[in-house]
Amino acid sequence: MPVEKYKSDGNDFFDELERDVKSKDNKQKIYDDLSNKIKNMEEYVKEIQPKLVFLEDSEDVGKVYIGRKRSVQKQYGSKACAFIGKVAEEQCKDKKVYLDGLNPHVVFLDGARGTGKSYLLGVIAEELAKTNQFIGQIVVDPVGVFWSMKFSNKDKKELQLLEEWNIKPEGLSNMKVFVPEGVATKVSKETYDDVFSLYPSLLTVDDWCITFGIDRFSPSGLLLEKTLDYLKKGFTATGTAEVPDRWIEPKGNQFALDDIIFCLQNNVEFSSAQKGYKPDSIRALVSRFDAAKAWGVFSNRGTPLGKLSREGQLTILDTSFLEENITALVIGILARRILSARKLIAREDASGKEDNGEINPEDVLENEIPPTWLYIDEAHTLIPSGNTQTPATDALIEYVKQGRRPGCSLVFATQQPAAINTKVLSQVDILISNKLIFNDDIHAIQKRMPAIIPEPYKHPNFVKTLPFATALVGDRSEETSRAFILKIRPRASQHEGRDVETIRNIPSITQLQAISIVVKMIIKKMEPSKELEINRAKDVLDAVNVKYHKNVLWEEALEKLGTKGIVESEGQLIFGEKAVIVGHEDFTEISENIVSTEQETKEEKVLDQVISTKPRSYNCLPLRISKIDAESIARSCVKNKFLFFRASESIQSISLTYRPIYKIDYNLYNEAGMFVKKTCYIDSVTGEFLHFVNSEFRESKGVSLLSELSEMDLELLYLLEKPKVLSGLAETIGLQESEIARRISFFKENSIVDHIIKKDRHIYKLSKNFDLPFDAGHKILSSLADIPLKKEFVDAVENTKFAISEVYSYLEKLWGDIEFIGLEEVYWPVWHVILVGNGQNKRELLVDGVIGQVLQ
Repeated sequence: MPVEKYKSDGNDFFDELERDVKSKDNKQKIYDDLSNKIKNMEEYVKEIQPKLVFLEDSEDVGKVYIGRKRSVQKQYGSKACAFIGKVAEEQCKDKKVYLDGLNPHVVFLDGARGTGKSYLLGVIAEELAKTNQFIGQIVVDPVGVFWSMKFSNKDKKELQLLEEWNIKPEGLSNMKVFVPEGVATKVSKETYDDVFSLYPSLLTVDDWCITFGIDRFSPSGLLLEKTLDYLKKGFTATGTAEVPDRWIEPKGNQFALDDIIFCLQNNVEFSSAQKGYKPDSIRALVSRFDAAKAWGVFSNRGTPLGKLSREGQLTILDTSFLEENITALVIGILARRILSARKLIAREDASGKEDNGEINPEDVLENEIPPTWLYIDEAHTLIPSGNTQTPATDALIEYVKQGRRPGCSLVFATQQPAAINTKVLSQVDILISNKLIFNDDIHAIQKRMPAIIPEPYKHPNFVKTLPFATALVGDRSEETSRAFILKIRPRASQHEGRDVETIRNIPSITQLQAISIVVKMIIKKMEPSKELEINRAKDVLDAVNVKYHKNVLWEEALEKLGTKGIVESEGQLIFGEKAVIVGHEDFTEISENIVSTEQETKEEKVLDQVISTKPRSYNCLPLRISKIDAESIARSCVKNKFLFFRASESIQSISLTYRPIYKIDYNLYNEAGMFVKKTCYIDSVTGEFLHFVNSEFRESKGVSLLSELSEMDLELLYLLEKPKVLSGLAETIGLQESEIARRISFFKENSIVDHIIKKDRHIYKLSKNFDLPFDAGHKILSSLADIPLKKEFVDAVENTKFAISEVYSYLEKLWGDIEFIGLEEVYWPVWHVILVGNGQNKRELLVDGVIGQVLQ
């Protein structure tokens, strides 16, 4: 029976229910459904009170606002607002909800893991980056998931949602990702734009004590306080027999970690028998500051605040490489600096002080910042409840308490609302709660909800059953009458915060193939020194057994290694007698020859055609298409292409391999005669240029034909990018028409050129079957650099069909005078799908593992 039957009132509901019971034999089923029907009745009969009322747009009744004052809306309309979703209630259903971005706010986002809180944080930042160019935004990212906002959303399911919401998938061009200066060399350059660091002098004695875990008023705490004081006012350093004691000038607020260490070790006062400190106390502090050098966040320069908070710029501070207490330290200092700078600007604005033309560069870099929105994910680790303090606690409390007037906004998210400092929660004016699991957390958000919560929403099970990206929203402003349900809009930019699937697709290989993999991996590990400890070799064996769910015995591996000339000797594997006569530089070549000259079984040869085992990490394009996604894409291809033309197909197997892509750097002469560095990408399997254009992979056409083309042929083809007649070509190049006709005949045979007859004129034009970049400086050649790389442990690698020497010769023929300056292999995940028809005919379908594109 449809739920609509029970919409009128309670009496009607029970009358209808009684008639249902009398009219049906299966009374047990009716009683089993009773509780569900009562719930449905309550949802429809009961009018949610109080009535849901918003500040609405005077020109568009489909828009409502939260956090915005009526006077502001009247003056600015929908300017500088963040479209965050739609109302998901019968009252005001599907009205678009806009979050105010003109006034300062403290926005609290919560939700259990995987329910959409970080997703919504990205939605807000994404929207304000597009709609308000007069604010600065800084997202502190302790998880490392927001750097991908540069790229448009590629998630298959969300692309469909975006279309339904009439939102175009697009990345953010006004975004900069910063990583700590000390870890920049360990991070893929494609995933960040710049580095950030801090002056050590920005930290107070309390900051250092909390970070180091030192009691503020212990001997070490007091010694630290005096050290910082001496650096600011100067001190006398202990001399030697040759060099007397000397005065060290005051450092002010520009001292480095080495200065702190020097003061601790050399200050005369500290080593004094009467006034000094124990050597153990000094050594303990020195060791802590030595360790601080390895954190990667301190430098003698420091990043100016004006570089991080800048009008129209969304800044991502990726602190995922730092420990929690160091991230807290960074946030604490950042919050203090933002609040201090904005207070100065607000005071100057209020006093009506005019610019007299005297500009202090330091003041401009540090203090001239716009109203700033600070975003913090995983906030429970930074501002915990109770008496627990982190280096960020006091700074963030002051930030939310004093930030309204200077224009400082905070958006913070957590999985554990009950674990957040109450002094921060008391300042929240917009609270958005996703699904929560624990009653303590539910009670915490109900207690702090800055709006009336309707009775049906107070039941703990209500919040526990909220779907993904659906939230209960409370707005402190009087214009919003009560808390309401929000359906969060999909992200236009890419979100990297999705859960990683822990179910792994195990490649199906035979025992013999597993032994072959073990042997090849051991030989690879033997390369540097021509030997390997038995225990290390057995570690390789264990790793292969775990990965492929096999049970290869050491005796089996050792027997196979013996056929390759490798023997066991005194706890080591060595290359038999050959190890004595070959030089180290020849080892790799000889070991490869030993493997290749052995007679391999049929199964081993089949395996080698598909993968080569290289057990180490590679720079890979990110794998975003799961095996399930690849299977779905393959099924759609079967259905669309073969349903009416031949017997239907079924999927026999799906396996993942990684295809090597040559990333080639080269110098190109420009018109001024100067070298300009350029980059191109070549698919090592097809030999073609690989591009990433309009959110899809594209390969060139015709590299394989370059060996058959002369420089004159290439000049002709370059001219034929636009339609030409023979006489025009002959005049341009200076050849006889007969010679040009002969070459064009070859082009036509190989489908390189199209022949068009128009008004008795024979016109020739480059065919779409031949598509090579004649311009070595074309920006499309480096388009693959827009995709961020990830370090992955890869051992299923497709064999290359085009050697790099062959590729170099093709590029020189195509472009002439270029200088190769760098080569790197980037690995492209590709799903291999084997389809089998009713007649047992097989064909292979290749599905790109990054965006799910079916490859030719």
